Amino acid sequence: MPGRPLHAKTVVITRPRAQSLDLAKRLKSLGARVVLAPLVKTAPPSSWAGLDKAIRSLARFEAAAFTSARGVESFFARARTLAALPLARPRKLFAVGSATAGALAKAGWKSPRLPRDSSAEGLAKVMTGLSGKSVLFPRAREGRDTLPGLLKEKGVSVTMVEAYRTVPDPAGCARLRTALSQGADAVVFASPSAAAVFAKALGARGVRRFLSAGRTVSIGRTTSAAMRSAGMAPSAEAEAPVPASLARAVVMSLCREASA
Repeated sequence: MPGRPLHAKTVVITRPRAQSLDLAKRLKSLGARVVLAPLVKTAPPSSWAGLDKAIRSLARFEAAAFTSARGVESFFARARTLAALPLARPRKLFAVGSATAGALAKAGWKSPRLPRDSSAEGLAKVMTGLSGKSVLFPRAREGRDTLPGLLKEKGVSVTMVEAYRTVPDPAGCARLRTALSQGADAVVFASPSAAAVFAKALGARGVRRFLSAGRTVSIGRTTSAAMRSAGMAPSAEAEAPVPASLARAVVMSLCREASA
């Protein structure tokens, strides 16, 4: 159907609802039936000690790096609880992508430096001139060690603090199973944690069963790597971690199937 390449296709979005609405609207305009099935939700850190100490001693850091909007939100929410606002912006500020930069701007920290490639590797490349300096890195407990590892190789002192935890969302997992049982055509992943929960919820046999007919779409390199580790190479990867690019990747994966 011209202009509606996803007509009669069912697409499952596994990221939290608030972050899914723009993509869902785009997919619906292309004809898709969209199921929101957030596989993960955030929870407080296992301990506030590290984050509290970092917030109260922020002046000792030359720079701060954020790799998710949720990390930004958790960081500033805790600062608000501690009555530590407003926080002085570090001399150097880095964000992995536009969504993270937007969260920083909303909190009052504007103009972070962004990499061309929205990944830990891309971020490490733009974090220059920090040898011998201290960098604050608030993150999820389950966060990858790629960025701190690359920075330490450059002689940077990295302080990682747990700002939040990512845990499975039982309600979202139930919606996922229902959608798959009814014949979902594609599943969109926007985080390594969602890919891990998907693989665990379905098991190896369930993943293989879905992949025999369904398609998987990734938001970017880091998520794609996690998907491959879970035994499900993405059918398509977004060129940029934004809704418009994700929607194009979904179309690419499903239209490629139709033309095969």
